[in-house]
Order: sequence, then structure tokens, then C-alpha cells
Amino acid sequence: MRSTRWRARNSGSIRTISARLGGAAVFSFLAFTVGAIIPLAPFLLKLGPQSVLYTAAFAGVALLVVGTTLSLFTGRGALWGGMRMLLIGRVSGAATYAIGTLLRVSLD
Repeated sequence: MRSTRWRARNSGSIRTISARLGGAAVFSFLAFTVGAIIPLAPFLLKLGPQSVLYTAAFAGVALLVVGTTLSLFTGRGALWGGMRMLLIGRVSGAATYAIGTLLRVSLD
């Protein structure tokens, strides 16, 4: 019964929903692409052995910015949101490093 009322009240809005979903998909793809390029940039620019340090710094700043921005939508404090995202990113980075070390992967 509820879905019937929803369809009757919102008939003709399938195109609007599809357009919004398509836009969300494109934006999500672009966000993931930019997010992946940020930590890889020092390696792509061939900055030498310091690339790991630059990557950590770039990723840290990006995580703080994303966490702070998300706090605008969640209603939490900007500092809390930024630090939370930074902590999550650092833990996942440490886990990735540990797995790479266990598998004996190197940057050489």
C-alpha cells in the first residue's frame, strides 16, 4: 500500500532519480580518482626516496580536509571530524604497510 501511494504521488520522477544517480556515480568516480592520485603524485613525479614522506604528508592533509568537510554534514566538530578521518587513514596505511612488509614488497 505504501509503495503504491509513493508511486502515485511521485509518478514521472524516474528520470529525475536516474539523473541524480548518474550524477552521483560520475562524482563518486571522480572523487575516487582524485583520492587515488593524491598519494601517488610524489611517485609519479619521481621525487626520489622522499616520495614516501611526501605521500604521507599529502595523504594526511587530504584526510584532514575530507574529514573536516564531512563534519559539515554530520553536525560534529570540524577538528573531531578531521582527526577521526586522519586516524582511520593512518590505521589503514599502517595495515597496508604491514601487509606489504609481510609479503616482502619493496619500492625498488
